Amino acid sequence: MKTSFVLALLPLLAFANPVPEAKPEPKPEVEGAQIEKRATTCALTGSDVKYRQRPTTDSPADGQFGAKGTEVSFSCWTTGETINGNNLWNKIASGTGKGDYVTDYYITRACSAKILTKC
Repeated sequence: MKTSFVLALLPLLAFANPVPEAKPEPKPEVEGAQIEKRATTCALTGSDVKYRQRPTTDSPADGQFGAKGTEVSFSCWTTGETINGNNLWNKIASGTGKGDYVTDYYITRACSAKILTKC
């Protein structure tokens, strides 16, 4: 008899001591701030590779990298004019040409847009 009395009270005990609701984790205070993406350094596969203001050859070239194998730091990729079957362009993260674009066609395959994030 005691056992059935206790079993009958079990559902009521759950309401007597409810489990507190989980509160969402507070979001970090970064209002108005941009989180910088990690840059990746890549080698160029061509010489005299131009860097441009926008991802198209119609955009003015602000300059060019001289030697094949020059290492350039890229922050992200975007799509643009197709160069030899490749429409991806990588944005220069720092140094010479910062903020300009280089076609992915002239960047080593091991270090192309496959490992960068989209701009």
